[in-house]
Amino acid sequence: MRPNNIKTEEKKKKEEKLPQEIIEEKDRKEDMESIKLTPNKSEARLPSTELKNVEKEFWAHVNVGAIDFVGGSLGKYRGGITAMTISNDSRLVAIALDNGNLLIYDMIPQVRNEVEEDDIQFPLLIRIASGLKSIVIKLEFTTDSYSQLLAVFADGTARSYNVYQPGNKTIAKSKYANKDQTSTDLIFSLQERINLTPQFCYSDDEVNNHSASSGIKIEDAVFFPSYSFTGMQYSYLLNCRIGVIAKINTNLNYRGEQEEFSIYNKAIAPIAAQEEPPFPRGKNPFLKVSGGKKGLSTANNNELTRKHIDREFFAGHRYRIIMLGFVDAGVTLLSLDTKGYIYLWTYEKASFTSDTNFKPSMKMKLDLDCTKFILESSERVFPPPNEKEISSKKPDIKPEMMQRIGEFMSGIDIPDMKEKSLTSIRSEKNGTTQFFVPIGDVPEEYGIGTFVEYVFNDKDLCIKASQNKYQAQKVPATIIGAKTTKDNKYLVVHILKAHMFSVEKRENHEFIVVRLLGRRVNTMKVNLDFKQGTKIEFEVSNEVPPLNYPYLYILKGSSIMIASLITGQVVNKFDYAEVVQKQTNKSFKFDTIVSRVHTNIFLSSQKYDSPLLFKLKNDMEYEEIEGFSRFSSVFLKIWNSEDVTTMKKAISDAVNQ
Repeated sequence: MRPNNIKTEEKKKKEEKLPQEIIEEKDRKEDMESIKLTPNKSEARLPSTELKNVEKEFWAHVNVGAIDFVGGSLGKYRGGITAMTISNDSRLVAIALDNGNLLIYDMIPQVRNEVEEDDIQFPLLIRIASGLKSIVIKLEFTTDSYSQLLAVFADGTARSYNVYQPGNKTIAKSKYANKDQTSTDLIFSLQERINLTPQFCYSDDEVNNHSASSGIKIEDAVFFPSYSFTGMQYSYLLNCRIGVIAKINTNLNYRGEQEEFSIYNKAIAPIAAQEEPPFPRGKNPFLKVSGGKKGLSTANNNELTRKHIDREFFAGHRYRIIMLGFVDAGVTLLSLDTKGYIYLWTYEKASFTSDTNFKPSMKMKLDLDCTKFILESSERVFPPPNEKEISSKKPDIKPEMMQRIGEFMSGIDIPDMKEKSLTSIRSEKNGTTQFFVPIGDVPEEYGIGTFVEYVFNDKDLCIKASQNKYQAQKVPATIIGAKTTKDNKYLVVHILKAHMFSVEKRENHEFIVVRLLGRRVNTMKVNLDFKQGTKIEFEVSNEVPPLNYPYLYILKGSSIMIASLITGQVVNKFDYAEVVQKQTNKSFKFDTIVSRVHTNIFLSSQKYDSPLLFKLKNDMEYEEIEGFSRFSSVFLKIWNSEDVTTMKKAISDAVNQ
C-alpha cells in the first residue's frame, strides 16, 4: 500500500500543472482518438497534364455573359452590404445593410424599358426589417427556399423571420414591398430573438481564459434539417465561442406562435435527446426569448417536468468553432474548430451520452504543421555561373542566346517538370514564373533537400536554372475559414501559411478539399501563391456540368479566379472591374463573393447597397459540351483511388475515347 504522503504529493503535483500543460495533455489525448488528415503529404493537385488540358479546353469557352446590379442605389444612399444569401432554388436573394435594413429581392427579372429588352431590374419583394441596432453577419434561407430566413448578428444574437404564409407561395405583393414587418404581422412575422445567457459555460480552463459573458455569444447559426407539420424548420443549431453547439427546439407556426408541444411526437426527424440537461449553475435559464408569443418556452424551473426538450447540446470541442455545416446529403452535422479538429455528429439516440449531450460519431484532425524550406546554398546551372544572367525585362533575346536556350530546354521534359514542381510563383511585375522541382525525396522536418529552380519568362522560355539546397522546417498554419459545397459532399478549408520556399513578401493560401465517402476520407488541395497581406474571399460552386465536379471561385482585388479542386490549376480568370467599367462608366470594387449556381456569381461590398450579379456562359454548342461528360466518371475514380497510376490510367482512357 502506498504511503498517504506520496499520494498527497502526486495530487499536489497534478493540481500544480500549468494551464498550458493541461491543454497540451488534452490535445494529445484528442489526437489519439482522431483520424489524422495530412494534406502536406497528399497531392497538392492531381499530376496529370492530360486532365489539365481537358479543363483548360472546357473553361476557355466560358466567358462573361452579362452583369446586372440587384436593386439598391449603387452607393447613392447610405448603406453597404454586410451579409447576403441565396435561396436553394436561386429564386430569392436576401441582403442585410449596415443602415439596419434587411431586404429580399426576386431574381426573376422584369423588363424596365419595353424598348430596350436588355434593360431589366430585379424587384424588391419585401423589406423584412429596418432600424436593426446590430449589424447582420450571416443570413441563411430554409431548405424550402421560402418559409424562413435566419440572421446572425454581430452582438452575438440570432433571429428567425417568416418569409411567406404556408399555402400561399406568391410572396411578391407590392403593398408589402416597402412595409417594415413587425412581430405582429401575420404573413411576415418576426419569430423570435434568441439570446444565450452567460451563465452556461465550462470551467475556466475549458473556456481557455474567455470570460463567461464573451464566451457565450452566438457566432454562427444554421437551421437544423427537421420539420414540423406546420411546415416550419423548428430547430436551430447555435455555435458559441467556447466550443459548445446548442440545438434550440421551438415549435413555431407561420404566425410566430408556439404550438402545443405534443406536435413533436409527429414531427419529421423528431428530437433524439432522451432527457433535458440540468440547468447550468443552478437557477439561471439557458435560453431567453424576447418578443415571443404564447407558450414560448423560457426554460424556467417550473417547466423541468415537461416532456418537451427545449435544448440539446453537442459537446466535444475545446476550441473556438469556426464553421457549422452538414454532409452526407445533409443528415450529418460537421463542425470545425481553430485547431483543425473536425467532428461529425450523427443525430440519433445512440450518440446521446449519460452526460445529457451528444458525442461525435467521428473525429478528424487536420495537420496544421506545414513545411517551410530555408535556402542553404544555390548554384546556377543555366546560364553558367561565369556568364551574365538573361534579363527578363528585355523583350528581344539575341539569336545566339535563343539557340542556347533551345538546346538547354530540349533536355527538359517541360510538362513533367511542371507536374513535379511543388509550387510555382508568378511575378506580375516582370512576367516570370518560377518552378521548384525536387531531386529525390522531399525532406521532412530539419532535413536537407535539393531542388532545381527554373525561371521562365512571359514567352515561356527558360532564362534561368539553378540547383538549390534547402533545410526543411515545420511552421504552424492558420485556418482562415471553411465552407461546404451546396450538395453537402465536400468540405473546403482555407489555410494561410508562410511561403513554402521562404520567398520574401509572399505567402501561400491553401484550400484543403475533404470528401467523405461513407466513413472513408479523401483529401486534395489547391495551393496558390500571393503577395503578403493579399485579401481574398472564396466560394465553392455547385457541381459544374457535364464534368460534375465543383470548382473554387476566388475573389482577389478586381479579379475572379476559377481554380480546379482536382488539378489545382487556375482554369480561368475574369476582371470584373473592367467589365463593369465598360457597361456603367463607373468603377466598383467588391469584397465578398457568393454563388449557388455555377453560372451566377454575386459580388457585394460594405460600400454599396447593390450586389452585382456576374453571369457566365459557355459559347460551345450543346454537343461539344456533352462531349466532356465522359470525364465525370474520371473525377469519381480519382476520389475512389489513392493510387496516382490508377488515376492517370482512368484519365488516359477517357481522353482516348
